Amino acid sequence: DNELFRPTAADKGELELNPDSDGNDEAVLEKFKFVGKCIAKAIYDRQNLVLPMAPVFYKILRGEPCGLDDLEAVDPAMHKSLTWMLDNSVEGVLFEKFSVMQMVDGREEEVALCADGLSMEVTDDNKEEYVGLMASWRVQFGVFQQMEALMDGINTLIPTKALEDFSEKEVELLINGKKEIDVDEIRAYAIFQGKYHEQHRVVMWLWHVVREFDARHRALFLKFVTGATRLPLDGFDPPFNITEGSDMDVKALPKAHTCFNQLVLPRYQSLELLQQKLKYAISNTEGFQLT
Repeated sequence: DNELFRPTAADKGELELNPDSDGNDEAVLEKFKFVGKCIAKAIYDRQNLVLPMAPVFYKILRGEPCGLDDLEAVDPAMHKSLTWMLDNSVEGVLFEKFSVMQMVDGREEEVALCADGLSMEVTDDNKEEYVGLMASWRVQFGVFQQMEALMDGINTLIPTKALEDFSEKEVELLINGKKEIDVDEIRAYAIFQGKYHEQHRVVMWLWHVVREFDARHRALFLKFVTGATRLPLDGFDPPFNITEGSDMDVKALPKAHTCFNQLVLPRYQSLELLQQKLKYAISNTEGFQLT
């Protein structure tokens, strides 16, 4: 939803909470709260989301203060500008006050960054304070109400304080899962039904084919079987299930049941046929997924 999120200016494929969303609009805040509930539900059910937020998002979830060091990953141009201010004289060059423009009740208004900020001019003596306040506003306090609503949503199921026990990277993995798809990790959590077993030739062919896939096709394979494009942080639940399609034609396409992480494979007679059918199936399917 472009109303709630937008790409960061760093252009790394990451998102940030949209500072142009109205933090005083109850309807907007309810949407952020709903997003928080979805995040909590996914964590609770050990499901992965595709939520590529900027690192500062996970830092705020952990209750950590944010500042200039976090700004570069969100807005490199502003980070460069504020860093320049610290290294150079601003008097007679910049004519700024301790204020910022922000959406308030659907209108853009000038908001003070501190007490008397609307009338306080930035000088060489106070520029360090200004830089700190501006950076904190840009990465955190400019979307304070929106983030509070999102965290309220998470708190309906999972106390956000519990996230303090994790690092920022671990919180990201907890929500999104692991981007790199390790075939050996999938194998470690695999179980079998029917006459299939770890050493069955069809199973061995399967691992060979998936190992030969590039990153995009590995993600499609995982999505085909589990509904998610990333590996869960702590293994599959339910386990990754490879089932013999005993009643299927030996040239049929494979089937999957994402609710059970189940892949149903016919008794293919060659590696080449398995590769052809599997690649076609994962590239031409639509189904349930979490995004």
